[in-house]
Amino acid sequence: MILYSGMTDESTGALFMAGVVPGVLLLGLFCLYVIWASEKSDAKAASFSERLEATKKAIWGVLAPVIILVGIYTGIFTPTEAAAVAVLYGLVVGIARGTIRLGDLQAVMAEGVLSSGMIMMIIVGAILLGMITTVLQLPQNLLDYVQEANISRWTVMAILVVIYLILGMFLEVVSILLITLPIVYPLITSLGFDGVWFAILLVILMEASLITPPVGMNLFVVQGITKARLSEVVRGVWPFIILMAVALGLVMAVPEIALWFPSTMGFNR
Repeated sequence: MILYSGMTDESTGALFMAGVVPGVLLLGLFCLYVIWASEKSDAKAASFSERLEATKKAIWGVLAPVIILVGIYTGIFTPTEAAAVAVLYGLVVGIARGTIRLGDLQAVMAEGVLSSGMIMMIIVGAILLGMITTVLQLPQNLLDYVQEANISRWTVMAILVVIYLILGMFLEVVSILLITLPIVYPLITSLGFDGVWFAILLVILMEASLITPPVGMNLFVVQGITKARLSEVVRGVWPFIILMAVALGLVMAVPEIALWFPSTMGFNR
């Protein structure tokens, strides 16, 4: 979302808020499937003490997005300030839990500078690519072609969904955004689609691409953690891909799922 915001000038706060309800929707779908699949399997249910221990370990990570979203929504801090708050929160929790030592701070900050510099260079490259496509009038030429071919805007959207799914099978997310957004964003906004709403569709598509064979990055992450065969991992993710497709369809059919929450903050479109 931050990359999308930097490349399109859409409000970062609006994008974060727009992701809340679709995120909760996906969470609910995933939870329902896991409960159903668990009841069908022979897996032993975790005891209350095991659940409590897992919750205690996860609570610090769960609190981070809660602090960020609540702070932005209530106006306590801006999205930019939220980044600083999140860094400070992570630092305090890391030191308190002993996962970060004071002697590690120099290395941690150096790594953070490198990561931030990389992201900034990506955004600079995206801005330059956007300027080039504007000079070459690629978005306008593409829009003229769509209008001359009398293609409906929903047909264009369906084509874009398919293209992004195919790209996601072979490329990583940053490359896809960098290559496509300078051309696609002006096109979809010219067709009357909301830029924030499209961002949520794109995030869902990109998250699905991370678990889509053959090059879904998270497939190999899960394989490395579980030591399972890749074929087992691939079979295991298909239900979640289907659920993400369901969520994608719901957000496309009912844009208010993404746009209602930002509107409560004054991000009216």
